[in-house]
Amino acid sequence: METTNIRSRILAGLWIIVMAVMVSCGPGREATNGRGEAQEPVTREETIEALDTRIRDLNQDLASVEREIRAEDREVEGEVEESWERIEERRQELNRHIERYNAAVQRDAELEASEIRSEIDNQLNALERDVEQFRSEFAREPENQEDRPN
Repeated sequence: METTNIRSRILAGLWIIVMAVMVSCGPGREATNGRGEAQEPVTREETIEALDTRIRDLNQDLASVEREIRAEDREVEGEVEESWERIEERRQELNRHIERYNAAVQRDAELEASEIRSEIDNQLNALERDVEQFRSEFAREPENQEDRPN
């Protein structure tokens, strides 16, 4: 089924993201705000763990949406497929940011890594919004389906 293929691609991509984030784990450093001033001490490990947790939660949300669609016996077509493609594009962009982050960490480019970490956070926010929007548009509860025209 088309839904299984889409779900498999998304889950595989998210697993790659989780692994890339875990690999980039290194010695702790102090976080800075946009002006270069030190904020509360946050180690790189804590930051990576927070991102990893968000990715894991996002992965669970995607699986939950998939189950909801299957429970409704809905075919993946048209607008649903386009929405999944947008989610996939954001996921790929997130992968690119993680690769850049890993490269910056390996070069010990702390400022660049910090900026990229912010970009990763923004990408996660966007991806989480997309998944929530997808859920609200296409994975509605069965009682809400009665009100929706076919």
